[in-house]
Amino acid sequence: MPEPADALTALAPAAVLEDLSFVELYVKRRLDAPVDATGTGEPQFTLQTQHHEDDDRRFRLLLSVEVDAGVGELRVTTLASYLVTDPTIRLSQRIAVEYANEVGVTTMLPFLRQGIADLTQRVFGSALLMPVLPRGAVAFPLPD
Repeated sequence: MPEPADALTALAPAAVLEDLSFVELYVKRRLDAPVDATGTGEPQFTLQTQHHEDDDRRFRLLLSVEVDAGVGELRVTTLASYLVTDPTIRLSQRIAVEYANEVGVTTMLPFLRQGIADLTQRVFGSALLMPVLPRGAVAFPLPD
């Protein structure tokens, strides 16, 4: 993993987490699937970054995961909202994605894990456990 950019080094201590919550919790069991059906099981992660139009000191990260578990499908999305306390820092799409890769994803993964386990326990009858992933295992390409 490359060394973080100077902008990320400045942003990290100035980004204060204001909210961490679920945005989407979706699961659907396939009634016609055999009990031992297996899907790809491979999680598909997506990241969305948002800047507040009227306050350039605030940004949000939305991390989603979709899984085809064979017996059904699920999608969970978490939201992390941040306030940048240093007014000299200028946010860009690139620095938001780099922040997500280095800090935000690690913050949101436990929420995704809990959402997946809870939903699948309730709907599939047994919990699908997302493994603990090391830092950097879920990362997104930096925009130009």
